[in-house]
Parts: sequence; structure tokens; C-alpha cells
Amino acid sequence: MAIRRAALASAVTLVAGIVTAGLPTAQASAADSTALPGTSVTQALVDDAAGHLFLRQDGDLLVTDLTGAELATLPEPGTGGIALSADGSTVYVARGDDGRIAAVDTATLTGTALYATGTGTAPTAVAVSGGRVWFTYTGADGGGIGSLDPAPGGTASPAVLTPVAGAQDPQTSPAAPGTLVASAAPDGSPEAAVYDISTGVPRLTASAPGDPGPLEIAPDGRHVFSAGDGVLDLSDLSRDGRYYPTFPAGDDSRFALAADGTLAYTADDTAVHTAGPVTPEELRRYPGQGTTALAWAPDDSAVYRFYDDGGPHLETLDGPELGDTYVSFGAPATAPATDRAITLPISVCGVNAFGVGESVHVVRTGPGDPGTTLPALTATGSEDDNGFHCLAFTLSDDVPLPGAWQYAVTYDGDPAHTGSTGQDTVTVGPSTPRVTLTAPRTAARGATVHLTGTLDHPPYAAGSVVHVIKTNLAHPDGYPLPDVKVGVDGTFSVTDTVPTGGPTTYTASFAGDAGRNPAAGTATVQVSRLTPQLSITTDRSSYANGSTATVTAHLGTTYNGRSVEIYAHPYGGATTLIHSGTVDAHGDLTVRYHLPHSTTFSARFPGDYRYAPATADRNAPVYVGITETLTGSYGATTINGHTYRLYHVGSPIGLTAAVTPAKPGEQVSCTVQEWEQGAWLMVSGTSAAELSASSTHRFTLGTGSWSGPTSLRIRVSYARTTDDDTNLDTDGGWVYLQLR
Repeated sequence: MAIRRAALASAVTLVAGIVTAGLPTAQASAADSTALPGTSVTQALVDDAAGHLFLRQDGDLLVTDLTGAELATLPEPGTGGIALSADGSTVYVARGDDGRIAAVDTATLTGTALYATGTGTAPTAVAVSGGRVWFTYTGADGGGIGSLDPAPGGTASPAVLTPVAGAQDPQTSPAAPGTLVASAAPDGSPEAAVYDISTGVPRLTASAPGDPGPLEIAPDGRHVFSAGDGVLDLSDLSRDGRYYPTFPAGDDSRFALAADGTLAYTADDTAVHTAGPVTPEELRRYPGQGTTALAWAPDDSAVYRFYDDGGPHLETLDGPELGDTYVSFGAPATAPATDRAITLPISVCGVNAFGVGESVHVVRTGPGDPGTTLPALTATGSEDDNGFHCLAFTLSDDVPLPGAWQYAVTYDGDPAHTGSTGQDTVTVGPSTPRVTLTAPRTAARGATVHLTGTLDHPPYAAGSVVHVIKTNLAHPDGYPLPDVKVGVDGTFSVTDTVPTGGPTTYTASFAGDAGRNPAAGTATVQVSRLTPQLSITTDRSSYANGSTATVTAHLGTTYNGRSVEIYAHPYGGATTLIHSGTVDAHGDLTVRYHLPHSTTFSARFPGDYRYAPATADRNAPVYVGITETLTGSYGATTINGHTYRLYHVGSPIGLTAAVTPAKPGEQVSCTVQEWEQGAWLMVSGTSAAELSASSTHRFTLGTGSWSGPTSLRIRVSYARTTDDDTNLDTDGGWVYLQLR
């Protein structure tokens, strides 16, 4: 037979290492409680074999079945701690009022013996080890640890007493034979102490100052759970940081250990944690305060919680070693007002790992919907987060109306997890439907066109309509067509004729209703138009620099548009409007334009109701201006209408060329001809020379190669570079001279 012990008043401070982190607080539900007779239960033993609870009360030992039904009440004056014999046949009860230890038969539930603990002693708690009953006591010697060898009929040998000041709460365990742990205060300061009791006399082997409070040896036989000091190594009472750093807070705390080391403890609530030595994680949390004692069920399937609420009560906490689960929700808290499609991330988390194929159930409630069961969701993934295992679900829903919609998500649990339910509210504003309008891309002028449209987010009420506005060249501000009805599924159609060419745009507008915002959609039909005759001419095919061109645009037959625009685009410059207006009776529009550079002229007709827009271009190339100036002459004469500058044979000839518009860095060359045998014949040409920053260049020609008088003429030529197309190549005029 095995009996589980629940520790008394386990007092310690809970630190972050025990508190569940990263998850919302969730609490397991507990069974209905049972009222018990008598006073507060301060210690409980569980008789596995018989299915009995032995409950320590003030002055009584109460025995119940596992549901709390009373089986017997044994008066035990000054009831202290209780303990079970090694064979499970006897419960020993410390009777502080009369200095004795009572033996109770676990089968008959009757007292069988009373053992005296010594003159002037008052036993406070008991433990059993090595066939002896060990106890702590108070007395004239300051108290201590005693033991006796029980015998049938109460004829035990005299108790052996060892003074230990402040000794209390002795603990033994089959997992640590020959060892006793107790709290003491030998010098007035509390400490935990370990004793070797294998010889029948306690011998101190380790002690550690602190505030131990109630103690219990762990099932592994190597650790001690201390209400005040945490988990200690049994060999030297050093703190074992692999386990819980500390326990819950204060003397009001209680704890109890399962056979595998799983811990149940109380702080504000009752929590269950996994066993060490790995970092413990909270498995479950049960609501309820005022706990006076805890004990594990025989098969560890439940925790018995004893509490006061106008009297003692028993509450059975089911499934303590299952992992609590928590349902949480991600964004969005509010669905977009433009769409009723909701995507809601959901997580189910717990300490234990989940299996494959886990699912949750979802019930939706909202405006006019008392509850709709949506399809079950299957986990789409899982992840581990700080020791917790989480399942990921995605809820996709399209709500029928705006308003506040509640989603209750339920996880049923599995052999390793409790079930849980979470609820989230999503506020959905009126949706903005998408208006899709489909029309033919083109149509002949005068034809009938058919358009189809769709409003999403159906159904639509009978009588719903869309308003249609038609816009074209004849009606740039638009005009209304008859309203068209919208089907329940949101479809509609428009039929119209198109007498005006050019773009015709239809705008279908929905005014909105109780659940939808206004919305609109458009479609454009390109209606065919004729091609007009449009041309542009200039008065010359090319122009000298600085000339003025006369530009004429000519427009042929049109319907109701007779305006034309004329643009100039100088090479290397920007396009500018130089004239616009209505053509004359001949269809012409004329403008004059100054030409510093080669220029492209464009005539543009914007189109009218029946004729399409048109453009015509005309290029007007422009030469540069070249000025040639001779220097170094001593006179001049006129021959055949040409002015000849006079130079002495052998004197140099200076010729300065200037180019407009300015072409700095570009090149000019010089050509020399001589009058010989009645004709001008080529004498020489210079290589290309670069124009200066002022767009000039000075040529110097030697005359030493001539031995006598002769007539010459000289010309400068400009050749444009590959990256300058603003003017044409240009030859300057001839300048004449004579050598005498």
C-alpha cells in the first residue's frame, strides 16, 4: 500500500522561472466541491489501496473516501502531523495535547495503540523509516527529534530523544532510506537539516541556513523540496538551479509531489508544473484561493485540493498532468471597410507537443446570426516558442453584413492536452463593392454597343439599380442614361448607341445600401472616326541663318472642328506652340517664324465628332551665317562688279571668319582659287581649323609663292559636327583680292 503525503503550509516566492511566459493566462476548470465536516484540513494522506483520504484537522483525524464522503472521525487531542507505516497498515498521529503518538488501523479505521513520547514532550509531527516512528517535539529541553520502536498493543520501547532546538516537520522517504530531513533553529535562526538515522540516533550530516518551511524529499531520493528555499540537493542542501529556483509566495502556499516529481502548488491559484531537472513548465492552472492542503490521487490522475469556504471543502482537480492549452488570435481586430473577407490568424499553444492533424471548431455569431458553425480548421503549421508548442490556424470568412462578429474557437484536447476555448470579435464596416464594367474595345460610329457589369458582395435586394453616365466629345461633362436594374447576384447590363466618334466613357455608379458603401466603375469604347487631310508647308525648302519662314497649315474636310495648332521644334530645343486658331475659308492657317536653327514645324488637328486627330510635319533646315573679313591690304579696286582688296606680292593675307549662331569648338576651312586662263582654278585649301570661344578664326595666307601680279578669291566653309544637327553645312561667300 502506498500513501501520498501533502506538505503543510509550503511557503516560498514564485519567480519568473515558474510563471508561464508568452501565453495568455488560462485556467483549467475543476469539479464541483464537496463540503467536509469538522475544521480546516491541514494535511492529507491518500491511501492508494483502500481509496481513503486521511485528513488532519484540529483535534480530529477525518477519514473519507476519494469523493470526500465521511467514513470515520477519530478524536486525536492536539492533532499534529500524520504518517503511514512502511507496510501501509497503520497511520501514526502526533497528539500534542497528551504527549503520545496514536496508531490507527487503516483497514478498520480504529485506534490500536498509543505510544508515549516522553515526560514533558509534545509531539508535533511524525515520519516513518527503518521500522521506527520518528517525530519532532517541543519540551522543556527546547524540543528536538525523537524516535520509538512501535510494537503491537502499544508496548513500545521508550522513546529516544535528541534535543534539536526548533525541530519540526520531519520527512523520510523510501527513496532515501536511513535519511531524515527536518527544519530546525539550533541557534535561533531557521535552517534545513539532514540527519543520518540508520543507527536509530539522528546524526547531523548537512545543514543550510534559510527559511525552509515545510519540506518533502523528492521521489528521486536526491533532492529536497523546501517551501521557503526551493529545491535543495539532499547531500549538502545546496540549491539545485536545474529545478525550480523558488516556490510560490508566503506561508499560505501549499505543494505536493506526484510519483514522477510533477509539482502541484498554490499561490493565488493551484498550478501544476513538469518535473525537473529540465526547466519546469506550467502544465495547468486551476482557479481557487484559500487552499489549506494538496494531495495527489492514487494514479496521479487528479489533485485533491482542500480549502475553507465557510467550512472545509474538497475539490478534485482532474487531469493535472495534461497540458493546459490557450487559444489566441492575431490581427486584424477590425476588418478593412472595403472588404468583408476576414483572415484571422489563430494559435493554440501548450507545454506538451501536439500531434499531426489537430483541428479546431469555430462558431460565428453576429448581426441576425445567432450562431453558425463554420467548417473545422486544420492546423497549417506548428512552431516552438520558449518551450511552448503552438499550432497555427487560419480562419478565412466572408461575413454577410457589417457589424461586430464574434468567433468562438474550440480546441477539444487530446491525450496530452486539455481542451480550451477562445473568443475574438471582429468589427466589420460597410463593404465597398467592386464595380466591374466590361465594354467592347472599339465600335463603329452609329453602332449599338452592349456592356455588362457586376457588383461583388451579393446578394442584392430587389429594386437595386446602378446609375449610368455617358461622356463623349459632344458631352464632356456627361449625361445620364436610364438606370439599370441589378440582379440578386449583382449583375447588370447597358445597351446604347454611339453617334459621336472618339472615346465614349460609361460610368456605372452604385449608391450604396445598409451594408455597402457607394462604388463606381468605368469602361471606355473607342468609336471610329474618319481621317482628315492635314498638311503643313513652308515658303522655302531651306533658309539662311536668321531668316523668317512663312509656315502654312492646311486642313481638309472635317465635321465640326476647324481649329489647328502649329508647333515649332528647333533642333536641340523644346517644342513650343507658335500659333493656333481656326483655318480660313481655304482651310489655311499661316504664321511667320524667325529661324536661328533648323526647325521642324508640326500642324495638329485635335479631332472632332467624326474626324480623328491628325498631325503633319515639315522640316525647315537653316544654314549658319559666315562673315569673312580681309586684313593687311593697302587699297581696293572694282573689277566686274567685285571689290578686290590690293596686296603687295610677298605680303601676308589676313582673313578672319565669324560664324553665327555661335559654334565654339566646331570647325571651318578655307579655299583659295586663282584666275588663270579665263577661269577660277583651285590653288589650295587649308585643313580644318577650330572656332574660338567667340566663334571666330583668323587664317593667315602667305603670298611668297607668286612672283608677279595675279587675281585670287578666298572662301570659308563650315562643316557641322556629328553631335550638332541644329544647322546645315554652309559655304561662305567669295572675297576677292589682287597681288601687285
